[in-house]
Amino acid sequence: AAVRGANATSEAMVKKGSGNSKNAAARAAAAAAVAAAAQPSTAGKSPEEEEIRVNNLYDAGALKAVMDDCARQVLLDAGYDEDYSVSNMKIALGLSAIAIALYAQFGVGKFPGCYWTVAACVMLYIVLTASLQLYVYLFESDVFMMTIPTKDSPTISVSSQMDRYDPNYTLQLQEGKPGLKATKKSVSKKVRVEEFFHVDGYFAEEAFREVTWQLLDTLIDAPSKKDK
Repeated sequence: AAVRGANATSEAMVKKGSGNSKNAAARAAAAAAVAAAAQPSTAGKSPEEEEIRVNNLYDAGALKAVMDDCARQVLLDAGYDEDYSVSNMKIALGLSAIAIALYAQFGVGKFPGCYWTVAACVMLYIVLTASLQLYVYLFESDVFMMTIPTKDSPTISVSSQMDRYDPNYTLQLQEGKPGLKATKKSVSKKVRVEEFFHVDGYFAEEAFREVTWQLLDTLIDAPSKKDK
């Protein structure tokens, strides 16, 4: 079956101008790919080309995950590379806590002769797990993607919010990494989930990609806070 709404979406993407030449080129390439995918073919589609479907439309987590993945792919298609530094730090803290717990369980000898060693391991485990939670709170929050900064563009953090049983999904893009320091620019858009999912669970991917492209263009064209 042809991609749903592919022809209409590709026309809209071609007609819409972009203030940034890099994004304009990426959008044109994406539109060409959509148009090619819409052409009928007798060959079977690979799993990567199949339409995305959510089995349970009442599963807010599944709906949010699909939209998050789509937004991430738009940033990658625009030429940005994903920054995994926050994820790597979380993994390092988690593995350190696990190593301490394993050592306290199997590597310190017989209890109670190793009482103080075990107590020290327990305290260190608490410190590491608390540090992990604090790190996530300060430097990740609702962010599911960060880009690697270049000489032409700063880091872009992509976050989203969707409460349980709430039909609204909010996508936010901001310059800089999340944390205590204020970012230079930030834009967001709230949409209703039913605008991008059919009653049979299929995801209107290209329609949501267009929303993300528009939000990215708005972020790039928006003046920084210090210029206002």
